[in-house]
Amino acid sequence: AIQEHIERGDRQFDILVVDEAQDILGNENVVEFLDLALKDGFADGNWAIFGDFTPQQALYGDPVDPIEVLENYTDYFVRSRLTLNCRNTLQIAKEVSEIAGEGNPTCRMDAEVGLPVERRYLRTGSHIAEELTTVIERIVKNDDVSVEDIVVLAPRRLANSPLAGTDRISKFPLADITDRNLTIEQPSIKFSTIQAFKGLESPVVIMVDVDESGEEWMKSVLYVGMSRAQSLLVLMIGRHGR
Repeated sequence: AIQEHIERGDRQFDILVVDEAQDILGNENVVEFLDLALKDGFADGNWAIFGDFTPQQALYGDPVDPIEVLENYTDYFVRSRLTLNCRNTLQIAKEVSEIAGEGNPTCRMDAEVGLPVERRYLRTGSHIAEELTTVIERIVKNDDVSVEDIVVLAPRRLANSPLAGTDRISKFPLADITDRNLTIEQPSIKFSTIQAFKGLESPVVIMVDVDESGEEWMKSVLYVGMSRAQSLLVLMIGRHGR
């Protein structure tokens, strides 16, 4: 791709802004391409890179040190730490920090305390669709939440998850928003893999197909998925690890 870009003589961009940079800085080819695509490159060009470089965010490879990567392309750049959590309530932020092994939120909060994070432990052989129906009907009724503000997240694709074959939750269609051909024409319960929802957010997040095994990959899955929730977070936890 880099060679093709050069051979085509594609114009370079005046400004480069990269979000979720922790997912790409570990790929040397991608970083080199961005350097070539930016006018004057990383050394003298105008660019800004944002990312969460905690180990738990490394769903697509080993964690990288962004400073070490960028120092291969430029001798000088300004770096700063974002210190205000504008997404999560305090309750959610505390739970996410526990998963990261930090104990307390590392960012100053600009949000209300919020509702406690709910953990529902599922018995072996539980029918996940029935359990999910109970949770969603209660949330919509008691917390006055619009169904369109709810997303169900799982580590695996819908076809490979415990919800495989489920078309509806309560009276609402279950819409797999990772399907690029999907057209949503009525209020639906959204479903996504945690990986595909990375970088996004939702007022209510319900996580399924997760456990408390303590395995590093599961800790990463929990960290990323839990931090998507803005107001209410529900964890539907299996009694046993994989």
